[in-house]
Amino acid sequence: MGGIYEGVQACVTNHLHREILHISCGAHNSNLAVEYACNCSVEYINLFMLLQELYNYFTLSIKRCHVLREALDKSPYGLNIKSLSNTGWTANYESIHAVIESYDGIIYCFQLIEEGEQFNKESKLQGKNLRNKFISYEVIVLLKFMKNITRTTNSLTAHLQAKQLDILSSMELITNTLKLIEMMRNDDQSLKNILLLGKKHIEPYDVDIDKEFNRLRRIDPKPATVVQLTRESFYLKLFREILDHLYKTYSGFLNVLNEKLQWFVNVLHSRIENLTLNECQHMCELIPKLTSPPLLFKELQLLSDQIKECDNMNGMAKLLQECGHLYPKVSSIYNYILTLPNTTATNERSFSKMKIIKNYLRAKLTNDKLEYLLLCSV
Repeated sequence: MGGIYEGVQACVTNHLHREILHISCGAHNSNLAVEYACNCSVEYINLFMLLQELYNYFTLSIKRCHVLREALDKSPYGLNIKSLSNTGWTANYESIHAVIESYDGIIYCFQLIEEGEQFNKESKLQGKNLRNKFISYEVIVLLKFMKNITRTTNSLTAHLQAKQLDILSSMELITNTLKLIEMMRNDDQSLKNILLLGKKHIEPYDVDIDKEFNRLRRIDPKPATVVQLTRESFYLKLFREILDHLYKTYSGFLNVLNEKLQWFVNVLHSRIENLTLNECQHMCELIPKLTSPPLLFKELQLLSDQIKECDNMNGMAKLLQECGHLYPKVSSIYNYILTLPNTTATNERSFSKMKIIKNYLRAKLTNDKLEYLLLCSV
């Protein structure tokens, strides 16, 4: 779509001899930010591999799944475990949240399977290995931390899929999310509290935290050339690593939006007083059939008092329905902004099915189909 040489944006720009804006899908960019951030360290990769292994273990056997369901039904807080997904944008948060809430019940299920006579040796061995992996201070700490992170990113992704969200409001939403991520990164006490909560959660399972840390983080063979971190310093560094990745990725996307929409930012109700004639000139170059920047600037000045009274872009849309015919140039500006999509895939399930259909069609390119396509073009 956005290729600078042969992309749709470049082709349309060359054909119409004016700049065409291409805004990539906001929700998809948010999902990619989370996906890339989760791959920033081996510890996070191992965590998500363990979550998927847990889901596969219980769902690939009816007997094991039945044991899990019975245990979770008895608990007032038990949630059924979820699978991870690349296209299901809420999957990571739902999977982590379910495991955290059902942690004790899952450990109890491993014990029931290990003691049950109806399970074979392979099931018992797999369950025992998974149980040993899950009864870990590091797993608990990372789960609790990732729950907070994915809750924030999941909320942003869900808001970016809202039908009534305009592109300028989405920029404010991403800006506020960046402030929240920065605040989380710099709040040492909150990060340390996660470590304390993890320690409290793992206490009933009699885990030697220091011994586990020394086993997982073995001393470097060349200690003179490496910094030896304490347990607290190590996990705080791990927390900030993923927060820095998220901040960098979201900032990059926001910078792209600011660069492409820099001339439209001051038409918001809260910034209309900062609008300049130069910005009106650039807007006229971007929007078709819009001429005379001075007239556009004058219309916006005449309507500025009413624009200030609007709470958001939806209020602006209602205002234009009432008096847009009196201010045609202003109406063209806001119609252009409101029709710029901040998200092109508003439904995760349909987005996934579109990909399935595309792959199916690619796999079915037979000679007969190519002949039919040639006939259609003739």
